[in-house]
Amino acid sequence: MLYERGYFLIYLSFVGMIILFYICWLIRVLLRHMSKWQGMQREATTDLMTGLLNKAGAEAALTKACNEQAGFLLMIDLDSFKLVNDLYGHDMGDRILIRFAKLLREHMGENDIIGRMGGDEFAGFILDTLDEEAVEQLAKVLNREIMKSAKEYMGADMNIPIGTSIGAVRVPVSGKDFEELFKYADKALYVVKQNGKHGYSLYKKGSDSKATEEQEEKNTLAQVKKVIGERNEGKGAYDVNFERMQVIYKYLNRARLEDNQTSGFLRYRLFTKNRAELPDELKEIFEDYLVRHLKKHDVVSSYKNEFYVIVNDSDAESCRTFGEKLLQEFLASGDYGNLDITMEAESVG
Repeated sequence: MLYERGYFLIYLSFVGMIILFYICWLIRVLLRHMSKWQGMQREATTDLMTGLLNKAGAEAALTKACNEQAGFLLMIDLDSFKLVNDLYGHDMGDRILIRFAKLLREHMGENDIIGRMGGDEFAGFILDTLDEEAVEQLAKVLNREIMKSAKEYMGADMNIPIGTSIGAVRVPVSGKDFEELFKYADKALYVVKQNGKHGYSLYKKGSDSKATEEQEEKNTLAQVKKVIGERNEGKGAYDVNFERMQVIYKYLNRARLEDNQTSGFLRYRLFTKNRAELPDELKEIFEDYLVRHLKKHDVVSSYKNEFYVIVNDSDAESCRTFGEKLLQEFLASGDYGNLDITMEAESVG
C-alpha cells in the first residue's frame, strides 16, 4: 500500500512539519500583533510622564467604577505647584509630578484607580471602603511625603508651601453618575482650597448638603468679610509668604496700568562674609526689623536668603533712597559685621 511505502511516510512527515511551522509562525505573528495592539491601547490611555492613566483613560475607568463599585471618588490637586515651575524651572516641576505620581501608587491600593487629568490635577478611586479615615490618612501621608521629597530635590531651605488638597465623595451613597460625582468632588476640593489647603474635604449629599446650602443662604456680606479679612493685623508691614506676594504684585501692577499708581519694589539679599550658610535666627531678625519699620500698607516677604518689600506710593528713586536708609539703620542697630547685605530697587511693573 502507498501509505506503507517509506518515501510516502517521509513526505507526510515533511508536510506535517511544514504545517506545524506555519501554525507556529501564524501564532507568533498574531501574538506580535496582539502585543502591538495592546501597547497602542496602553499608550492611548497612559500619561507618558507619570505612567498613570491619562485623562481619557481615567475618565473611562472612573465612569465604570462609579457605576459598578463602592468607594471614594477623589479629585487631587498639588498645592503651590506653579511656584515650583516659576522659581525652579519646568524640569524640577516634572520631577515633582513624577514623584507625586509614585507616591499615589505607593499609598493607594493595588486595585485602586489613579489618573492624571492634566497639569497638577489628578483623580482617583479608592475601592471597597466608605470609611472616611482612608481619605484622611491618604491626605496626611501625601502632604508629608511630597514636602519631604521637595526639600530633597530643591534644598532644605526650600519654603514653597507645596502639598496636596483632596476633594472626595462617597460612591454610590451620593450617586453613580461619574460626571455628577465629579462635580461633587470638585465642590469638596474647593472647600479645602478656601480653608488653607493641605487637607481633604468630604462632600455629603442629602441632609448634610441641604444644611450647608441653608447655611450659605444665611451668610451676609459682613459675615464673609469676617472670614476673609485679617483678624490680627499687628503692627508694621503686611508679612506674607512668597506666593501671596506674587498675587499682590500682580494686583498692584494692574493698578499701575489702570490708574498710574506707583509702588516701589526692593530686594535685599543676605549673606555671611565667608558665604557660609545664613542662620535662620538672622533671617528672622532681619524680617522682623523690616516689618516693624515699614508702614501697614507696605508688604514684606522672604524666600531663602532673599527679602522682598513693596513700598506703596513710592517711585523707584525714592524707594531706593528709603531702602538704603532702612538698611543702614538696621546695620547700626546691632552687631552685624559678619553680614553682607545687597539691595536692589525698582518700581512695580
